[in-house]
Amino acid sequence: MAITTPGMTPGQLSTRDASSRLPMQPEVAKAEVATTPSPCADDITQQGLQAAQRSLTDDPAPAIDVEMVNQMQTLLASPQFSIDADALASSMLEFFKTRGA
Repeated sequence: MAITTPGMTPGQLSTRDASSRLPMQPEVAKAEVATTPSPCADDITQQGLQAAQRSLTDDPAPAIDVEMVNQMQTLLASPQFSIDADALASSMLEFFKTRGA
């Protein structure tokens, strides 16, 4: 099988350079480089952690009602107090379904 090139005779070498024999590539518009790089996920996570740390150090600790804590501990330890785990789990699931969390 012979390959023919218009305007050339068999055995004739092309005088064009190698780059001119490559197929033409479409012109690609050059995108402008953004002056501020977009933040990556690690940067966003780091910013969130820093904001959380600032809120923890800036906000005063809430007052703890020691008497109420003692009453709850006593109630939880007593045999009179019982928890229906199935009802609690269902209630928790329903709560998070309605909040969309």
